[in-house]
Amino acid sequence: MLRCLSGLWRSFEGQIQRTNSVLFVPQRPYLPFGSLQDQIVYPLATASELLPDPTAEQLQNTAPITADQLWSILKAVELEYLIYRPHACGIASSEARESIRDYIEDHEADPNDESTHLLNTATQTARLRGVLSNIIDEMESSNLNWTEVLSPGEQQRIGLARILYHKPHFAILDEATSSIDEPMEEKFYAMCKELNITVITVGHKSNLLNFHNRLLNLDRRGNWELRSLKD
Repeated sequence: MLRCLSGLWRSFEGQIQRTNSVLFVPQRPYLPFGSLQDQIVYPLATASELLPDPTAEQLQNTAPITADQLWSILKAVELEYLIYRPHACGIASSEARESIRDYIEDHEADPNDESTHLLNTATQTARLRGVLSNIIDEMESSNLNWTEVLSPGEQQRIGLARILYHKPHFAILDEATSSIDEPMEEKFYAMCKELNITVITVGHKSNLLNFHNRLLNLDRRGNWELRSLKD
């Protein structure tokens, strides 16, 4: 069904209508060679990937991402540590990476102190803006094979980060959190709810039922049942 919805397979009966604002995230997201920014904005491209004298269509398919956006999205999916990994920063200086790491370690919020957490959340991006702005251009020059750099769980978090960046009306996840722990799943679905993103999930983990309003059951004989999970 998902392959028909995504256009990979054509339907032999009936019609499929869908909005253009939909993002499909598979169990193993495709990670193109390139920078960390390239992984977040995919399937669009960053401006650094453009050849000289790009066409209007190429410009239309590019997506900007600022240092603040990159940091906040990575932090939301708990991948902010990638910024100060040498392979993620490309040719960024070790001093820049150390500045980020030292700040994170020195200003880690107490999880039991809500006021401290809110204060750090509000000030952290501002305090890091200078360092991040200095290294983001250097990061865009990196050209890495991210399937070899990231673990399966990290790769799936990149898939979730793409949803938070693009903010589609619909996100369709096909076993896209199978290697992610339950607290991160709960956090992600809560963020999607805040962003008014309707999530359709295919999965075998029972806890996923807690994040949805309806359950669609399909059998191999072509029968289906749609029932509410909120009754």
